[in-house]
Amino acid sequence: MDAEFISNLKYRRALASNGICYGSKPNVSFNENINALGLIGAAIIFALIAWLIVFSLEYFLLKHFISNAKAISQASDIAWIIFFATLTLPYIKMLYYALKHKQKPNFYHWQFYSASEKTIANISVAFLLVGIINQIYIFAAQLHVITPSPIISTTINHFWQQRSEYHQHVKHIKQNDVSSNANNTLFFPNAHSQESDNPPTAPLSSNIGLNGLIELNEFAKWMLWGILSLMLCIFTPIATKRAISKETNTNQTKNLDKKALANVKNTPFGLWLGESTGWLSSLSHGVGMASNQQVALFGDDAAQNILILGATGSGKTTSAVQPLLLQLFEQQCGGLIFDIKGDFHQTVAKLGSYTNRVYTVIGAHDRPFNLLAGLSPEIASSFLKSAFLVNGSQRHDSFWIDTATELCRNVLGVLSFLPQYYSLNNLYTYLFDEDFANEIHEHIDETIKTLEINEKRLLNTYLAYQTNIFSTFDEKVQAGVKATIAQVLAPFNHPELIDAFCTEHPDSVNLEEVLRGTIFLINMPLSRWGLGGKVVYNFLKLRFFNIMQSRVIRPEWNQENYVFFLCDEYQEIVSSNKDGLSDLNFWDKSRSSKTIGIISTQSVSSFYAAIGDRDMANALLQNFRQKICFRTEDQITINLINSLLGTVEITRVTTSENYGSSSSDSFKGNSGTHQGRSTSLTTHDKPVLDGQFFRTLPRNHALVLLSLQGNGCDDVLTMEPILT
Repeated sequence: MDAEFISNLKYRRALASNGICYGSKPNVSFNENINALGLIGAAIIFALIAWLIVFSLEYFLLKHFISNAKAISQASDIAWIIFFATLTLPYIKMLYYALKHKQKPNFYHWQFYSASEKTIANISVAFLLVGIINQIYIFAAQLHVITPSPIISTTINHFWQQRSEYHQHVKHIKQNDVSSNANNTLFFPNAHSQESDNPPTAPLSSNIGLNGLIELNEFAKWMLWGILSLMLCIFTPIATKRAISKETNTNQTKNLDKKALANVKNTPFGLWLGESTGWLSSLSHGVGMASNQQVALFGDDAAQNILILGATGSGKTTSAVQPLLLQLFEQQCGGLIFDIKGDFHQTVAKLGSYTNRVYTVIGAHDRPFNLLAGLSPEIASSFLKSAFLVNGSQRHDSFWIDTATELCRNVLGVLSFLPQYYSLNNLYTYLFDEDFANEIHEHIDETIKTLEINEKRLLNTYLAYQTNIFSTFDEKVQAGVKATIAQVLAPFNHPELIDAFCTEHPDSVNLEEVLRGTIFLINMPLSRWGLGGKVVYNFLKLRFFNIMQSRVIRPEWNQENYVFFLCDEYQEIVSSNKDGLSDLNFWDKSRSSKTIGIISTQSVSSFYAAIGDRDMANALLQNFRQKICFRTEDQITINLINSLLGTVEITRVTTSENYGSSSSDSFKGNSGTHQGRSTSLTTHDKPVLDGQFFRTLPRNHALVLLSLQGNGCDDVLTMEPILT
């Protein structure tokens, strides 16, 4: 990846911003120059070998088994058919998948070829049909299955007679060195000789069809086929490798192209997604896109948040997440990146080097950050409630979560008067270490003497909750509440987590820097840190939400830059509590703060399992209006996408026939027959796409449901990876 590649991203965004339905490909594509010479060379060698084998086989059969006097000519005509059949690859692929899946042919794969490839295929089909009909006619005449019509025979015989007379006359002129009168008989020779090189005394098979009308000598046949073989070598990569196809643009397209190049620097903020195929439009979907359009999300469209769905290995990271992140880096956006699995930091490092962007890593062995720094006890306890929900407690009685949250709020209230003890680690120690709690109370007794009246009242309120309320609960209830807290806070007894997230440090980061273009990468892989990592991610996520919400009401803060939030495997840290700050009540308002949310997950089922409430999960997902779905087998995901796409009305025609007869042995011998036919029409609704479509979606292709400038736009996009 180099500067030319980055320029190509800007170029495609410029095309999309101009609304160009761009038929040809840019001069520089993500993958078009990779091994292009190798592909062409391999295609040439393969085509020459294939031609030699086919032509030799046909010649051998015709010469030695059929005893055809014109074996080379006949084999050449058959090779023509093979030549044109090779160029019909789009049709062949379409028919192959139809037979493989036992369904009617559709134009799904046809849509992935450019206009030039389709034109070549259509012309090849026409020539292929002519060639097949010609060969059938010739072989049928050879086998005496048909007799050519007298008109055709007479025409052919007359043509051959005229042609033979012309050759005899030319031969006579050369022998006698007479040239002055040659032109007088060039086209209408007045010859009297009835001899011929190949006198057509009867409508022979060799004089029937195109082979008879366009007869060339043997050397010319070989030369013509050699030229056609070279053409095959040139067109084979075009028909089989779309990435290196080229197409002549009309003057209008060229003008639009120049306009796009001129506006590259002035293109507004946007995220290029891919190129449309027009697949849904071919299915008469109401908001389907035209094919070959550059599709991008500009400005507030990007701030409507992006949901990326797809099974493992479907390409959602390489074809969607990475290109989007590269463009965010290139356009100087600040943001927060969560490395849930622990393998994404290498990608971030590469993209940062390509765009000269520096980022800050927060983690156990990186920059420290006190999770509670600057948070009031009320805000901090609401974050803890989300952590309780992330732990899966939402499927339990809310009493335990609410009580645990209230206990933490009051304990943190007490610790807030001793700033050096205000951390998650000390919160846990206070609740489960009586000696430490007594030590805190001794410090509080000294501190309260120096407080003003209102501060004393607030501190006494915090202390009273434990003395007057929580201590009155049954011991089993107290144990249950503390157990709920322990599940979340116990990991923060780990020395590395204490140093990284529970201690004030002069090197601590300031998350508000995201508003000024700083990028933070949170490196806490759950495979190592488990629930402790989830709590860290949850706190940092909510702190980010809090900053972005405050941005709207703080005019002195930077209001221009777009800020992004990116997380793969988002279901691992999602929370949806209705009260307080959570994913559920942030993403529905994030657009006003110019926040771009980009989340990915393998399936909608994982969201349902993580949240535990389908209605709340659906409410959360609908806040991500830009949906990108790669190949998936999850039925719930398929059902969700189909519910958004809608249905199409299918009409089924049913025809039935009946036939009967009757006879009688009576004196009159009556007999009769009867027959009938009935036709019925039934209509029913059918999803636009079936489950098989989602399961067979090619890699680096995705179904997108987008909202562009307030309009729905759906299609299958080609989304090319940037790192392989």
